[in-house]
Amino acid sequence: MPKPLPKKAALATDALPSGFLKPAGKREGLALKALDEDRLADAAKHIAALPQSPPESGAWKLYLYASLKLKSHDLPGAEAAFLQAASLAFIWAFSEQPVNIAIPYRLIAMALESAGAVQRRGERATEAIAAHSAAYRLRIEHGSVDEQWQSALSLGISHSLAKEHKTAMQWLCRTLDFASRAVDAREQKLAWTYAQMATSSSELGGSDEAILAARKSLDHWRRHDISDAQVAEAEYRLGELLAALGEKKTVEEPHSAAAHLHEAIQCMRSAGLSLEAFGPAHQRTARICRDRLDFAEKLAASLASD
Repeated sequence: MPKPLPKKAALATDALPSGFLKPAGKREGLALKALDEDRLADAAKHIAALPQSPPESGAWKLYLYASLKLKSHDLPGAEAAFLQAASLAFIWAFSEQPVNIAIPYRLIAMALESAGAVQRRGERATEAIAAHSAAYRLRIEHGSVDEQWQSALSLGISHSLAKEHKTAMQWLCRTLDFASRAVDAREQKLAWTYAQMATSSSELGGSDEAILAARKSLDHWRRHDISDAQVAEAEYRLGELLAALGEKKTVEEPHSAAAHLHEAIQCMRSAGLSLEAFGPAHQRTARICRDRLDFAEKLAASLASD
């Protein structure tokens, strides 16, 4: 595994806030709650009622408007509004001189983080890396460990999208440190981090490392919430990696291949049944799981007949 980036750069400030930044105003809070619950019409009403000035109010209004655009699948509109929110929060930081200067900086970082996520969805890796890097630098100075974790993970994912897998792994090693110190949903953050490490390790050709990371991801998902759909998704990812390694070893190490395929079949059978039960959002993965399970079963049967 590549060496992590220097520890000094990952250190947080002595008095970090907890969790993720949330607006202080009641109307902003209602808009955010409506967005979280996918009540987009209610969210739109609350956002429309927010004042555009002073800059603090305007920045939050733009950020929430951008989030509404994202929920509505208007990616260009969301990206533009997130960047505008960051710009207005910058004006807030320098013109209003707030008592807690960290608040506008955290909002700038949150907006840039979200803009980078939109850019990554459009497979614009270079732009996403630039946005996430800017968010990370702000969060290292002013943000919470949870926010630092998010930006470091985003950098790992975006570098992976850019096919820069060694750099991605360096960021993911740093992400793991943040996840272990997170205030909110620590097990969930560890699970997401190990899942991405499994993907990057696989891209680097490290089958054993990828499987180990996938096992850890599954273990942390189970600790987070055994009933979460992500447990089934993690079971499928582990099964897929085991099946791929079993296929690779069929000629030179047939006994080892059979063992990997046997475990892969168990994982994918369990995952397939669970994914079907979780409804439409997981049907695509369920179909892929069925196809890969069929392949693994046929390959295992051919090894047994030899």
